[in-house]
Amino acid sequence: MVYPMIEIFEVLVMLVKWKNMMEKQTGKIKVLKIDNIREYNDRFLQFGQNNEIGIHFKMTKHGVATEMNRSLLKKVRCLLSNGQLDKSF
Repeated sequence: MVYPMIEIFEVLVMLVKWKNMMEKQTGKIKVLKIDNIREYNDRFLQFGQNNEIGIHFKMTKHGVATEMNRSLLKKVRCLLSNGQLDKSF
């Protein structure tokens, strides 16, 4: 699933929405693996404690989310180009 965000602080709001949706569909979430976003690690840990979810941080040079964003942006640009839409899109 992809949740477009303008600012990084939106990640916690989206995480709560995603958690609620997933728990309705599959049941209790036990563990989340999250890219290491240093300025938000304390908030992720607090979220995990409040919701009884284990939080595991990935220690990669380039986060999985960063690489996925690059791939998605390439695909979107390709679709927009082939769709002959205005560059403002």
